Amino acid sequence: MVRRVGDPVVAAKFFFANAWRHHRTGDAVAVDKNLVQARAFVTKSTDSALVGTMVDREGLRLSAQGKYAEALKYLLQGLDARLLIDNFDAVQASCFNIGNALQQMGKSIMRKPGNGSSCR
Repeated sequence: MVRRVGDPVVAAKFFFANAWRHHRTGDAVAVDKNLVQARAFVTKSTDSALVGTMVDREGLRLSAQGKYAEALKYLLQGLDARLLIDNFDAVQASCFNIGNALQQMGKSIMRKPGNGSSCR
């Protein structure tokens, strides 16, 4: 069905929605598969909102895997792309995701053995 749609934005959003659905159910393989398909359509578009969504979802996927430093790079790229548009809900979501990754990075640093402190 998606292959017949001529608009890469519509196709990418379809795969983003599927990836997010699988993210919520914990199916990492399906998330990765859908993000790869979404990425193929995003590269055919110059839509800043779509680019912002793509890199933000990549960051969320990495955060879910505990790779917060790597996720932060994508989340910041997502914020940069979203600042080019007037969608302040998307900008707020990016800021929330960045804050969450930073908080989780701090917790993992605090939990390292020999650090002498703990984070609750």
